[in-house]
Amino acid sequence: ANMYTRVQRLCSQHTVKLYSTQTKIVTANGVSIPVTAGTDVSEEDHTKAVNAPKFTQWVNKITSKKDFYNLKSIHIQAVDMFGPHNVGFIKFKCQALDRDGDALPASIFMRGGAVAILVILKCNGKDYALLVRQTSLATGEPLFPAIPAGMLDGEGYFAGVAAKEIKEETGLVIDASELTDLIELTYGDRYEGMVYSSSAPFPLNKFVRNKGSPTLFIFVIFIFLSVIL
Repeated sequence: ANMYTRVQRLCSQHTVKLYSTQTKIVTANGVSIPVTAGTDVSEEDHTKAVNAPKFTQWVNKITSKKDFYNLKSIHIQAVDMFGPHNVGFIKFKCQALDRDGDALPASIFMRGGAVAILVILKCNGKDYALLVRQTSLATGEPLFPAIPAGMLDGEGYFAGVAAKEIKEETGLVIDASELTDLIELTYGDRYEGMVYSSSAPFPLNKFVRNKGSPTLFIFVIFIFLSVIL
């Protein structure tokens, strides 16, 4: 009885995480994929990861192209949560073969899509790019110049995210309905967005969606600026 009481007291004083040891099955396009998780991934995060829109959309996309990909299994190594409900980053490895039966490089860092907004200010006949200064731990730069940007939400509401980032980072207010989907305008539904040339066909799962407002000279596009104004 005393030992039981001590265990109860210990559990009440500390947060206990249950780590996932189960194999979850994800099914898409008639293909069932076993998804395991590492010892550092909790059962809760394992469940949230396999149900995250960015993850399910990727599995659906891969399994829909059976002539190119043969996805055998997935092992989740890490999950970074943005708050209690939003899955931020997922790091995982796959066992996957190409159409010739050869193993594919299959270590993937999944972050999903993002928008980046190039705001052009016209003043006295000159064009100026509006930048923000951000503290960037990854680059080691305390005042890193960048154009406004943000990750897409789980529903992929491109225009809404773009309008929100413009307001939060620049103070400019624009209605989402005023933005034009430049990717859809150019390519229809063929591509999700632009992909880093250095990440395709390699492990970074990220695309950048383009939005634009020709009347306000606000273009949502991923671009590196060689000249900082």
